[in-house]
Amino acid sequence: MVTLRQLKFFNKVMETRNITQAAEQLHIAQPALGTHIRELEAELGAPLLNRHSRGVEPTPAAVLLQARANAIFEILDRTVADINRMATGAQYKFNLGLTTSLMLLIGPDLLLSSRQQTPAVSLQIHESPSFLLVEALERREIDAALAYCVDQRPGIECTPVLQEQLLFVNKAVEGQSSEIGVADLDEVLQAELVLGNERDVARRLVTAAALQQGVPVKLKYETQSIAGLREIVLRGAASAVLPYGSVARDIERGELCARRIMDPLMYMTLYTLRRSDRKEAVELSLAADEILQGCVNLIATRSGLMVRRV
Repeated sequence: MVTLRQLKFFNKVMETRNITQAAEQLHIAQPALGTHIRELEAELGAPLLNRHSRGVEPTPAAVLLQARANAIFEILDRTVADINRMATGAQYKFNLGLTTSLMLLIGPDLLLSSRQQTPAVSLQIHESPSFLLVEALERREIDAALAYCVDQRPGIECTPVLQEQLLFVNKAVEGQSSEIGVADLDEVLQAELVLGNERDVARRLVTAAALQQGVPVKLKYETQSIAGLREIVLRGAASAVLPYGSVARDIERGELCARRIMDPLMYMTLYTLRRSDRKEAVELSLAADEILQGCVNLIATRSGLMVRRV
């Protein structure tokens, strides 16, 4: 029967490609290590290593065994961690990425409700633009994200969940209704605008719409800060094109007015993002799915006519 000890010794040899070095790092005698490897080969009924003067080279069987051994050790480590967590009552950590507009729209409520709905999970929110959330997910800094207009990326599961209309936002004038109306695309393209940088989703959509109409974008100010964009509009210095969450509170207070841009190009698609190679405890995976679905439902409820489900 193959033992964990044999697999541990085998992995070290595969790592060093040298039995002498592996024995030194494992603090065992070289002949003893060689015996363990030969016993493992006999148990499996296949040669694992081709020995030469410079060390060893793995056979195809060894490459397969190393991959399976790594998976076994990873499962074992997770099992030990999960049992320790059960014994101590510790929580799983789940790092979720949200755009600034979504953080403003649902972030605080999401944090508060997660305490009751998923008590076994400690939810932490990472706020960044969509393109930075994708990069953070690839670097494993976060576990999942909700982001707009994401291109397919290797190793990332992108699931479209909502389509959201962008808003044409201006400073409100006295006596103006806070009800969200409708704006024509031509009016948007004729206005002086404050937009995000060239990677910003709203700016990319405005630029694409202007290109199709054959007119230039009247970009007066540029900042990636949502707070900065809102302040420029609040001062009446320019108009903006923004998602609802960025300005929902300003609209409710009557400080900004917003109109839905009625043009097919001015929809943003919202995606849930997860790494395709994620390896989580079942309890955490179920909780993560519940959190993400809860986010989508809350966004849809808060945004009303601005969104439609995909």
